[in-house]
Amino acid sequence: SITYTSNKSKRERVALSDEQMNIVEKYAMQTAPEIVVLLYSGLRRGEMLGLKHDDIDMKAKTISVKRSIADKKGGGIEEMPPKWNSYRIVPMHIKVYSLFKSMIIHSGFLFTNILGNVQSPNTWSNKFDRIITIIKENYPDFPDITPHDLRHTYGTYLRRQGMDVYSIQKILGHKDIKMTTELYVHNELDTLVSKMDAINKKIG
Repeated sequence: SITYTSNKSKRERVALSDEQMNIVEKYAMQTAPEIVVLLYSGLRRGEMLGLKHDDIDMKAKTISVKRSIADKKGGGIEEMPPKWNSYRIVPMHIKVYSLFKSMIIHSGFLFTNILGNVQSPNTWSNKFDRIITIIKENYPDFPDITPHDLRHTYGTYLRRQGMDVYSIQKILGHKDIKMTTELYVHNELDTLVSKMDAINKKIG
């Protein structure tokens, strides 16, 4: 895994490796498949919880980000615009498309609680933490991660696949390109070093 330091927080951002992404996917599919959506879409936690059936276009293979669910300070939840008003249409990764294709999608919110109501982000994060705890019991070296780290992981994953920073900005809904560049251009050095190592091995 790769770690980056955020200027806004002392906590290091975590970007999972491909192998670690596969581990999360394996465990998530059993009890919380919506984690796969976070892992392979770059949506924020509240944006994922705010998804409704008509935001999913299976024909075009896109997700429309129209709202975000947030916890109120005094209790309860509220529906808000996406952060920075980052309304956007996100192309589906094949794993997200396959997940939606396997689901029975009813009207209303996609990922509700057992009562069929929209979920509290904080309550949902507790479920996420329980799954990560189970993963760490089986993989002791697995890093401690938050839902937001899955968003960061996807941006890093796209960069590893060769996607340009401008496109990543549009998918993640960053306020400006500078934010995206500061986060994901770091990965270019890792790529350059590994490519040079490969060249050196051939020569040596």
